Amino acid sequence: MKKILITLVTCTCIYSCSKNDDSITDSNKNAYKAGNVVTAGEPVMYTNNGVTIHDQAIIKDYVTRRGFLSDYVFNKPTADASMFTAYTLDFPDTRNVLIGNTKAEIVDKTDTLMLIAALDGAVTPAGEKSWSDSLMDMVNKNGPLAECPSYYTHPCSYRKKYPLLIVDGSYYIPYVVATISTNVMIPTQFGVPMDYTVFTHKKGETMIFNKSMVSKLGRTLPYISNNLTYLLQSNDTLVVQTLRQQMVKQ
Repeated sequence: MKKILITLVTCTCIYSCSKNDDSITDSNKNAYKAGNVVTAGEPVMYTNNGVTIHDQAIIKDYVTRRGFLSDYVFNKPTADASMFTAYTLDFPDTRNVLIGNTKAEIVDKTDTLMLIAALDGAVTPAGEKSWSDSLMDMVNKNGPLAECPSYYTHPCSYRKKYPLLIVDGSYYIPYVVATISTNVMIPTQFGVPMDYTVFTHKKGETMIFNKSMVSKLGRTLPYISNNLTYLLQSNDTLVVQTLRQQMVKQ
């Protein structure tokens, strides 16, 4: 009888340990980390009047003059993963997500895309921005402007979005490297217009490129000088490169 009790206790312990091991495995089976390889598409240049340029020599010359050559990938399909801000993912259930230490939830999902939003919102700061900064805010398809149309005039709450691409059953973090320059000829009191250029650059932002914003390039901008208002035609140039980083199970 004593031997039988010892055997039962031993079996119970083994079974319990086995169940604990299974629970540990189950809790991690939906945890992901960013892989070491980032796949890059070719940079594309967009200019006024719907002109699109794919000539890599022209684009490379442009970003070199702007001082951002090292942030783009040319003549090779992969980029150094350390260039980008990656994060870990944990899916405890079908709705909730832990992005690093940020609590979030899945707000939309299709066969090719999962959109995740942070649970806590942040109030966007109001205020004027340069035209190149304003254009750059439109590059992000799921940025603050998509949720807060009054982004520049009235503060509003925005939940940061984390898009995930789904390709052949695998998750990928999408990135964008973008440079925008705006050039206008400003009239002066001497009768000779002054060439004025501003530019904005983003390196490896987690986002999906909002291609529809290309139609915003080349707008007419108001300029006030000596109580006179001039309407100036902006000459805008946008270079965008999209990249993606595969997530792997931890």
